[in-house]
Amino acid sequence: MKGLVQRCADNLLVCAAICFIAGASVAFVFARALAQLPVIPVAVPLLAVTAALAMFLRRPLQPLAALPFSLLVGLLHTHLALQPSADPHHIANLITEKTNITLVGRIQTMPEFDGEKTRFELAMESTLIHTPERNAPFQPAQGRIQLSVADALDSRFAPGVNIMALATVDRIRNYQTPGVFDYRLLMAAKSISCSGWIQSADEMLPVRDQDSSLWRELRFLPERTRLRIAQTLDRRLAPELAGLYQALLIGSTVNISPQLMEAFKENGCFHVLSISGLHFSMLGLFTAALFTWLLKRSQWLLLHTHVPTLALALTAPILLLYAFIAGMNVPAVRALLTALLVLFAVMVRRQRSMIHLIAAAALVVLVVSPLSLGTASFQLSFAAVLAINLIYPRLPLLVDKPKNLPPNWRRHLLTGISAVQSLLYVSLAATAGTLPILLYHFNRFSLIGPVMNLLIEPLLCLWALPCGLLAIPLIWIAPNAANLLFDFGGLGIRLTIWLAEAMRGFPHASIWTITPSLLEIALFFGVLLLLLRPRLTLRRVGLAGLLAGALLCSFTLSLWRRQTSNSNSNSKVNS
Repeated sequence: MKGLVQRCADNLLVCAAICFIAGASVAFVFARALAQLPVIPVAVPLLAVTAALAMFLRRPLQPLAALPFSLLVGLLHTHLALQPSADPHHIANLITEKTNITLVGRIQTMPEFDGEKTRFELAMESTLIHTPERNAPFQPAQGRIQLSVADALDSRFAPGVNIMALATVDRIRNYQTPGVFDYRLLMAAKSISCSGWIQSADEMLPVRDQDSSLWRELRFLPERTRLRIAQTLDRRLAPELAGLYQALLIGSTVNISPQLMEAFKENGCFHVLSISGLHFSMLGLFTAALFTWLLKRSQWLLLHTHVPTLALALTAPILLLYAFIAGMNVPAVRALLTALLVLFAVMVRRQRSMIHLIAAAALVVLVVSPLSLGTASFQLSFAAVLAINLIYPRLPLLVDKPKNLPPNWRRHLLTGISAVQSLLYVSLAATAGTLPILLYHFNRFSLIGPVMNLLIEPLLCLWALPCGLLAIPLIWIAPNAANLLFDFGGLGIRLTIWLAEAMRGFPHASIWTITPSLLEIALFFGVLLLLLRPRLTLRRVGLAGLLAGALLCSFTLSLWRRQTSNSNSNSKVNS
């Protein structure tokens, strides 16, 4: 018991994050029941009791008071986020069914044109609901709404511009079979509860803006930068290449054709198209190296400062700006927070374990957006990073990196094999950590994913991505150099498209399955935990085998039942 208490105290941040997620999960699972109960009057006194508990516990046990406190905070914070807005002027309260309205608001995101329609988000300011009464006035409105228009928009409709539009608006609903992708929850995590359709761009017009402050210009600078990058890629590259490059650099996938999107899903490489930790790692590496080289040109800085630390401090704002340019989705925010925490740990000489940094990043994301916990993006992003950090170091090294060999062809060969082995192990670890979550949300996984990732990731992440990152700042200062870099990076994208299309339709490359239950997911991770313990004993192997057998029987139960029912019906017919 003392060992467990000491371990929790030594890893307090990780345990607090686990308790926060547990409380948030309870709020999700029992959302309907909790909505009928006085959660706030009960939770707030309990929070006060748990906070005061630390004063009465013995000193070694005082840190553990943070665990029930984190559990209650996670439950209360997520429960409040799940409740509908009480503001009568919120768009979700003004619109209860499909309604024609005239709306006024400010464009928040880059308009994305997919060849058929343009999609963007709007922050509401006022609205006029069309009723039989002709003299109905405009009324104030709040909240964000996602709008689509059946046209490409011109340059007047940029992020930050106030517009008036005639639209058909309705609440976002899930019309699919229960248990499939929860689109409403995904949009709720972005604070969007309604969507609208505009017949054409002729039913939109810019409105004279009263707010022309410098703060507003800076606020929408990242989205306007995204728009400029997208326009440059559209003008320079073929549509398919531009679509993939936009996904890599700014997190926009609307210009990727459904056929190519399906090819990436079938090959298990769809995650490569989202902004991830690799993007921020490469950008941070390039930026820190550039700042270090520039700062070392100054003798005064070398004598009066620690140049590497100063270079890392200057790198942080660049990473923050790129996160805004990338769209601030959950994988990008997770990667940004982890990168900033790594920079901070290195600067204060306290780098120790990535698990603590991942836990801190998860806590920050859930505090800012608690509904993200229920989205596939959050779950897959953090599960992949955790799996890589926990599983990869425990995999056996078949070929280790040579250390004592002289630099000859044999050393280079072994180094290359070791690098390929490492990349394959990273892919296998991420696949193992995300497999049940993939099946839960999408009912599909790729058997050739680890091998295809080994082929496609270097082309995109080590060839096209560095060229794109280097080209972005050159768009404004040296457009011709930026175009050359985009063209060179486009060669890697061409090879990627060829590989993805060549393997599309490969027999049994992708398998569709049923949705696993929460118990089956728990059994899967239980087997992983038992097999990845430092000292593997016969007892643990036997217990892992029993759990794996129970998982297999439970997951295939519907097949056995179907065969039994068919045999019973056949026997009845024969009789």
